[in-house]
Amino acid sequence: MEPEQWQRVKDVFASALECDPRERHSFLDAACGLDAELRFEVESLLESDESSGDFIEKPPPELNLLLSDERPAVAEIGKRVGAYELVREIGSGGMGTVYLAVRADAEFQKHVAIKLIRKGMESDLILNRFRKERQILASLEHPNIARLIDAGATPDGQPYLVMEYVEGQPIDHYCEMSDLSIRQRVALFRDVCAAVQCAHQSLIVHRDLKPGNVLVTPLGQPKLLDFGIAKLLEGRQDPSPAPTRTGMPLMTPEYASPEQIRAEAVTTVSDVYSLGVILYQLLAGRYPYTRKGNSIWEVQRIVCDEDPAKPSSVALRGPLDTAAENVVTPAKNRLTRELRPRTVSRQLRGDLDNIVLKAMAKEPSRRYSSAEALSEDLRRYLDGEPVAAHPPTIRYRALKFARRYRTSVTAAALLFVTLAGGIVATTQQAHKAQRERERAEASFERANRERARADNEAAAALAVNDFLRNDLLAQASANIQARPDTKPNPDLKVRTALDRAAARITGKFDNQPLVEAAIRQTIGDTYTDLGLYSEAQTQVERALTIRRRVLGDKHPDTLTSMQKLSLLCWYRAKYSDAEPLLIQVVNTRRHLLGNANRDTLSAMNDLALLYWYQGKSADAEPLFKTVLETRRRILGQEHPDVLSSMTNLAGLYVQQGNYASAETFFAKVLEVRNRVLGPEHPDTLLTMNNLAVVYWDQGQYRPLKSCSLKCWP
Repeated sequence: MEPEQWQRVKDVFASALECDPRERHSFLDAACGLDAELRFEVESLLESDESSGDFIEKPPPELNLLLSDERPAVAEIGKRVGAYELVREIGSGGMGTVYLAVRADAEFQKHVAIKLIRKGMESDLILNRFRKERQILASLEHPNIARLIDAGATPDGQPYLVMEYVEGQPIDHYCEMSDLSIRQRVALFRDVCAAVQCAHQSLIVHRDLKPGNVLVTPLGQPKLLDFGIAKLLEGRQDPSPAPTRTGMPLMTPEYASPEQIRAEAVTTVSDVYSLGVILYQLLAGRYPYTRKGNSIWEVQRIVCDEDPAKPSSVALRGPLDTAAENVVTPAKNRLTRELRPRTVSRQLRGDLDNIVLKAMAKEPSRRYSSAEALSEDLRRYLDGEPVAAHPPTIRYRALKFARRYRTSVTAAALLFVTLAGGIVATTQQAHKAQRERERAEASFERANRERARADNEAAAALAVNDFLRNDLLAQASANIQARPDTKPNPDLKVRTALDRAAARITGKFDNQPLVEAAIRQTIGDTYTDLGLYSEAQTQVERALTIRRRVLGDKHPDTLTSMQKLSLLCWYRAKYSDAEPLLIQVVNTRRHLLGNANRDTLSAMNDLALLYWYQGKSADAEPLFKTVLETRRRILGQEHPDVLSSMTNLAGLYVQQGNYASAETFFAKVLEVRNRVLGPEHPDTLLTMNNLAVVYWDQGQYRPLKSCSLKCWP
């Protein structure tokens, strides 16, 4: 099943779980429509969910020790652990219990916190994680991180950690109970950033930052706790073998970054995201997202797909009513209860809004590069200096929206996408035309020809722009939707708008055939992005017909349409139609542009891939090799296009059973990507996974294990 299809199955299944069982049949009728496969998959999941009964809610007796909240903690009270005696339980987690303890010899009074692995949970995985936490704590020295004092094992072999006892409140409760102002909260939060930065400088990612893991003492000093699921980054020597990852990654989903939710590579900026969520909560008094259900997929949906409202707009709502809102935080925001909401909102509006939302950006590359950078921007805010954070551009928001709702984006999003994309592209073409006119003045005769061509291009670009604005975007306007011949639709979708616009092209540009071709190509490209390949092929075929007639078979625009048409045939599994088109593009570009031209190499690579997909490895291999050798010579050994060609050839070798050659190529690609992109870049991890597959196919289990543990820490 394709990833997009599986995501659709998960979304419908999650929504169905929230429905009254008596209404599920009607819901599935509406949600699945005529998609029988989708309905079958969702109903299968629902049946599995029902057949599982109450296993999760009521575990069998043998699992009670692991899953029950009723731990035999009382039996441990008074027990001696090292030089200390356990006094009372003060907390518990997934693998252990934390006790308040005092010196047993009474030589001096000292309170400590002792963490013991819960009896019955001494598995290799838990023990390795416990040892890793001990190693991490031993390496950290910072006034805002709880210190490790001692470690050892009880006479019966139960491991323990002796840590600094922190008497305090979770940071969100402390801020509320202490009535801290906005500026005081920001200053306190900067101390937390300093603690996280210290961990990052030691190549440690916490991975579970949340208010409950940041306690603030009565003196106002925050202390970072619980490195139980922290991760050692590449470069730190980890003495214990990494456990195999199974199921959902360890984390608190409400504070986890999108990449943690998706089980992707975790880096220090993953902690920056979690810091952003905490800061949002401290300033606005609420969790950034509103959940519509309790399933893990609902958390995944909101964290990965929904943009949080600005903290200032949330604060404007006034005091928090936890009974009326589905929120995670238990705090009731005194700022908005005792001050006028508009006063708090004004303090958050602008710089603090931008800082929080930058820290919480969905894409890691758009966040602050470090906890220190986040703290520094907060310092600028406190000192009245310009901050580095700024709102995302209209173009970025439009493209992001379009990617997220690719198959059902509304006309409002279409307006943004077209203005930010199509009109910007038109402006660029107009600038290009102007530059060409200026160059042409050097020669009168040449100038006339170039000026005419540039004018035609500019006119064509403006005509395309007019069509996009007046015929495509206008579909969403109130005036058009109010006409008697148009059925009003407040949720007009891209598909509907495109269909209407495509129907209006015929006959509209009889005197401007190249404008019609450009418009049809644009609409075809959009259909392709939406996965509507049949509709896309209709438009691209017409664009190609016009360009062949007006420009000839050798014009660059004609060849572009030809290559895109071949890919559409390929996507629709019409290989016999795709192959001759691609061969013609390759041969023409070779003749006109040469073998070393980037467009020529792109077409050759597509043709090799097409051969490979058809099982014609004898035709694909020499073409892959030619593209690789040419790209190496022109671009160098480490260019992304070269690495892509090496990956393609290695994949072909795997299909042929030539594992030695495949291993050589994948290993070289991995070495370069590991050095250039870093060990946790998605491309590096993908290459590592490919290499693991080769080891598996060859039965080389020792390198397979090493590779797999690096790929799935």
